[in-house]
Amino acid sequence: MKGGGYKKTVKECMAAAALFLVLQPFILAETGVGEKEFSIGPRAIRTSPRDADEGSWSAGGQVRLYLSPALGLEGSIDYIRHDYGPLTQIKTYPVQASLLAYLMPDSAVCPFLLGGAGWYYT
Repeated sequence: MKGGGYKKTVKECMAAAALFLVLQPFILAETGVGEKEFSIGPRAIRTSPRDADEGSWSAGGQVRLYLSPALGLEGSIDYIRHDYGPLTQIKTYPVQASLLAYLMPDSAVCPFLLGGAGWYYT
């Protein structure tokens, strides 16, 4: 990364970690993953194109459908925009579909295996 990009990335990661620590009691107080049927929510991604001075944050959304206590489906779409000078702008819409296999579905912290496919519309 050129310039102060590394310091900015470290600060952003520290801010995200601090936010997770503040929200941790609310996140972990929820029921186990096997007790849900459907969830929808926002997501944030950080991208850094090759040869870019710095990366950028983008927004998206995701949907999860729980087929059983140990199996789920996830779909997501994001919006990514990169500006290269005053005349060039690239917009990308990554669309992904995944299958999730939960290893400990009845616990508050639940690791999972994830596999799927994606399509990037530019």
